[in-house]
Order: sequence, then structure tokens, then C-alpha cells
Amino acid sequence: GGSLTASSPNAGGWRADCSAGTITTYAVCVAALSAVTTVVASASAAFDVPCPGTDRAIGGGCTCGGGALLHGTAPWSSTSWRCACSAAGAHSGQVICIPQSLALSLGVVRQGTQANTTQPSMTCPVVTPKALGGGCYSGGAPPSTSVEKSAPSSGSGWLCRLAALASNSAWAMCAR
Repeated sequence: GGSLTASSPNAGGWRADCSAGTITTYAVCVAALSAVTTVVASASAAFDVPCPGTDRAIGGGCTCGGGALLHGTAPWSSTSWRCACSAAGAHSGQVICIPQSLALSLGVVRQGTQANTTQPSMTCPVVTPKALGGGCYSGGAPPSTSVEKSAPSSGSGWLCRLAALASNSAWAMCAR
């Protein structure tokens, strides 16, 4: 019944906030990795959170401040996470990064799709069948609609629900 205002890592788990209604929070948990979490604060409505050096992104999240709605939280490249809120404000984003060598040995890939739908989804390929994380991004520049759901889908992909029809996308960070 509401839109997300936050979806981000929090003290070994996951935190999500919603503008209205009830909320279910999901966490994808894996054995200990040599992961680094980078946090960036931004006043811009859309911003990127980069991994240090050549580290690879395996997850991330965003918190929109000042009543802004979450319009996008997604792996933007193999080395960064993108956050988009409905307006400028006091926002923060996080990216979870692992060393490039570990990403290569795990076979981590970034899978993305775009579809003219309010419920885009992405399934991991057979060679990298497990979803470590994922994200959703609404179409347009700036992003045009709010994220209502961003969640794992059967452990092998990512499912999104957005408030309006647009060229929305779902992303999955996949590993073998």
C-alpha cells in the first residue's frame, strides 16, 4: 500500500522503511566474505556510491531523507551502486564490495533487464544461479516512479514492483 523510502544494509541484516502500510524485509545471507561497505551521503536526488579501487559491488541500498520516496536502488556498474530519490534532500547510499579476485572466483555477474512493466524481474543465468542481491530502477531521467517492492525471487533472481508503468528495470547480482 505504500512506497519504499529506504532499503539498505543494517548491522548484519537489512532495513527497509515504507511511506504507508505494512512491510516485509528480506535479507540474503552468505558465509563471511572479505566485504567492505562504503557509505556516501548526498543532497542530490540521484547519486552513485563507488567501491574502493577495483573492488566489485555485490549489493547495496539507499535511504531517502525528508519524506522523499525511493525511485531506484540498483547495481549501476560492476563497481558501483546507484540511488535515486523523488527529490533532493539528506540521503545516503551504501555499496557492499568484495575484492575483484574474489568476485571472479565466485563468478559474480550483474544481470539487468528493462521492460515496460510495473513488475520487472531478473533471473540469474544457469552458470551463476544464486542471487546475492539485486535492485530496481524506475524509468526516465530522473527516475519517474517509486519502488514498492525490491526482493529476492526464489533465491535465483530479483523481483521489483514499481508504482507506475515505465521503462522500469530489475537487476540481480548473481554468483555460482
